[in-house]
Amino acid sequence: MKSLVKDKNQFIHLCQNYYRQNEDLLLIIEEFEKDYSSLKTIWWFTRNSFISRLINKALRLKNFYILFLCRFFIQDIYRQLQQNKCLKPIRVYRSQLISDQEFKILENLIGKIISINSFFVTNLVRKQSLSFFKESIITNDVHRVLFEIDADPKLIGIKSFANITSLSYFIGEQQILFMPGTIFRIVKIYHDEKKVSIIQMTLCTNNEQEFKSIHDLEQFDLLSFGHMLIDMRKFNEAEIYFGHLLHDLPFNHSDIPICYDALGNILLEKGQYNSSLKWYKKSLEIKMRTLDRNDPSIASIHNNIALLHLKKNDYEHALESYNMALAVFQRKFGENDPHIAECFNNMAMVYKNENKYEEALNFYKKTLSIHEKYRSTDHPDLAMSHTNMGIVYGHLNQFDLALEHYNEALKIYEKILPPRHCLISMIFENIGNIYYDKNEFDQGLLYYEKAAAIYRHLLPSTHPDVLQIAMIIRRSESKLKYI
Repeated sequence: MKSLVKDKNQFIHLCQNYYRQNEDLLLIIEEFEKDYSSLKTIWWFTRNSFISRLINKALRLKNFYILFLCRFFIQDIYRQLQQNKCLKPIRVYRSQLISDQEFKILENLIGKIISINSFFVTNLVRKQSLSFFKESIITNDVHRVLFEIDADPKLIGIKSFANITSLSYFIGEQQILFMPGTIFRIVKIYHDEKKVSIIQMTLCTNNEQEFKSIHDLEQFDLLSFGHMLIDMRKFNEAEIYFGHLLHDLPFNHSDIPICYDALGNILLEKGQYNSSLKWYKKSLEIKMRTLDRNDPSIASIHNNIALLHLKKNDYEHALESYNMALAVFQRKFGENDPHIAECFNNMAMVYKNENKYEEALNFYKKTLSIHEKYRSTDHPDLAMSHTNMGIVYGHLNQFDLALEHYNEALKIYEKILPPRHCLISMIFENIGNIYYDKNEFDQGLLYYEKAAAIYRHLLPSTHPDVLQIAMIIRRSESKLKYI
């Protein structure tokens, strides 16, 4: 992620505020502000000062804001490691005191790979590394651990590591520095004659089998980071981040409406509907002014605003916004398109929430008709349309039609899902409800039992869904007694 000059200045200001009670560190921060250069990054990092403390703490606590501001420094370290990277295989050592609980975790990871979540300083000289224990206070619940690490720089897909002896603030120790996120495999753990636990590890690449599902972040940018925070449901952090990003963007920058959209989504998730609506409207105003009126992103904003109104139970304004989205999609894609089906489905949902079941059914039929044209016969959208229609027919007391659509949904789900999937159990329960409403309690009980078997397989015994289906079964059994 490209760093900005503003970030460095804000980072220095943050440090000055953080250490405002420490006169000695404030002098060092002032020195850093005046004299820092990318050629002395490791010198500053190894100096026992404010920056190494703050960065290590931020890495340990995953403080995204501090890491974001100091990414210029982390990037400079990375460049220095690349410029001075080791060229031959080496063995390095690191002494550390580890709690009994942490040690047991490592013992269970023999043969597995681990990722280091901090800067990892090691020593080329075993004796120097072991001398750390002479100054340490040892208790019964702490293990003295010596990591023995074999690292081959010729491996493909690794972060560079380097001998930083000549770059370090301290003179004399032969140190090798690894970047955060470096991956090692634990090979063996044993104890030597001095009761030091030796953990042997080897450097691994990001191409290891366990990491094959990781996305390629080669093109990771500022917006991607913010959206990643939203995906991780870190809404408070994401709100701060996008606010910071907006502050740094120049007037009329193309990313501004994207930030407005993101803030609208964040505040919608946080239940702050009025503030969410404010950001959506700001985004919509820019897009209406700068984009073609048939641009799908305009429809997306209308959809978001409609969802916001729906969450507030403001059905009139929800329908109004869904109709605006529909108009954009119809002009862009015509009358029969999956985007149109999505709008019809959303409008049906509003009518269903209003208990206007005939209107809801009309739009669900339109949705199903489009899906049947554009989706494969076993597509989950078809199953969802049949499910929704089954629910509405149930409310209309048209039980046979409800069963017909539930069974269509069930056929699709049983074809594309594992046999014990939550969607299948939901259909079983819904079918059971229809038979119950038809006073066919024996048939209803049969489907309730099928649903219960899946719930018990997927969920703990105390889960509300497990308890509720058990109560429904007891109610059905009691009805059978009186028949």
